[in-house]
Amino acid sequence: MRLLMIAFRDITDECSGITRKVLSQYKEFGGKFDTYLIGRKKNNIVILHKDEKKVISCHRLNRYFKMLKVAKAIVKNKEIDFLYFRRVDVEPATLSALKSFKKSGVKKILWEIPTYPYDDETTSFSRKIKKMIDKVFRGNLKKYVSRIVTFSNEKNIFGIETINTGNGIDIDEIRKRKVSDHGDEINLVAAAVVRDWHGYDRLIEGLSNYKGDRKISFHLAGDGPSLLIYKELVKKYNLEDKVHFYGLVNKDKLDEIYDIADIAVESLGWHRSKVKFGTSIKTREYLAKGLPIIASSVMDMFPDGFEYAYYAKIDDSPINIDEVIKFYDEIYKENTKEELNEKIRKIAYEKCSMEAMLKPVIDFYTDEDV
Repeated sequence: MRLLMIAFRDITDECSGITRKVLSQYKEFGGKFDTYLIGRKKNNIVILHKDEKKVISCHRLNRYFKMLKVAKAIVKNKEIDFLYFRRVDVEPATLSALKSFKKSGVKKILWEIPTYPYDDETTSFSRKIKKMIDKVFRGNLKKYVSRIVTFSNEKNIFGIETINTGNGIDIDEIRKRKVSDHGDEINLVAAAVVRDWHGYDRLIEGLSNYKGDRKISFHLAGDGPSLLIYKELVKKYNLEDKVHFYGLVNKDKLDEIYDIADIAVESLGWHRSKVKFGTSIKTREYLAKGLPIIASSVMDMFPDGFEYAYYAKIDDSPINIDEVIKFYDEIYKENTKEELNEKIRKIAYEKCSMEAMLKPVIDFYTDEDV
């Protein structure tokens, strides 16, 4: 049986957690099906199949339509049985492609929605226009899509039954953290393309409010629309010695940043997007690194809470740094840093492996009765 994955994103960016997830899905699907993956590299279309890699050049403004054209050709020429489509904004060209896939004999089409609801993720004017178009046309997905893969608890989205699962990662691809000892100093770390829902302004505000003697620092790797806002806050509160911005970094540099970390910081503003459960890939990577976590919303793989997480209020209030310090002291009083690193990484294997997360998807594809 043959499967085609479509992911309209750069699948060569090793710094991106989403890219690593897509490639991990491709690897897992490849163990069950003859799998093709279509993605992009900047303005080029990239096709992966087994050990082969093909690059097709195209213009930036035409790359999505070119990708759909390439996908149609693969579906037709390779007699694809199943299709796995990572969500894009729905528009007429998307629906036309889905109709073509069904006409060419694709048996089951799955549509992955990594974050749901997603309407309030958008901030820029151009994205809001695209989202308006998506709202107009997404009701037509039910004509072609067999199931929606969601990391939420929703049982039906856009009139389509769902497969409820979670984000998964290839944990063996994530290097174990080299635990460092820096006394009672506390180093917080986050890695993200920062947007409003990451809510790290709450942490910066909390650091500004903290008047204690304990040395505590926040290390942020990545860029994004909210980065300038964070930098302006740091300057406003004179926190240059406590908040460190690294920008975009490669995998090796990111590993070095994780090595000095004591606690990772999950998104603190999911409520701003009206998301009830944190489902981010980055949280899985934090766990694979053996790091305890600061969060606000419930993490989907721990619906009843996580003993190695500090949960802040689900609002826009500054993070209480005194409580963070208390959390740090409690968890590291009962475990050495190396012991806690091993415990949390073991939990990652149990909760976040790609094999476990894709099992209900693969079961659906191979079940001849649905």
